[in-house]
Amino acid sequence: MSKSRNLPKQCVIIKGLRGREGLSQKQLAKKLNMSPSTLSRMETGKKVLSSKVIKKMAKALKTKSKMFD
Repeated sequence: MSKSRNLPKQCVIIKGLRGREGLSQKQLAKKLNMSPSTLSRMETGKKVLSSKVIKKMAKALKTKSKMFD
């Protein structure tokens, strides 16, 4: 069983889009002005994304905020 099957949809989307853009967690975290550990917690479902973070993340990952719905 894939680990991604147990993660919330947003977690899988973040990781996939980050990979598509060729960004490491450290690189994306820097663009979002957050620590890599905070981003890691978001990608693993341990931290909920606020609407403000979703907007910043969408811009950094060159997508629309509704992708995270």
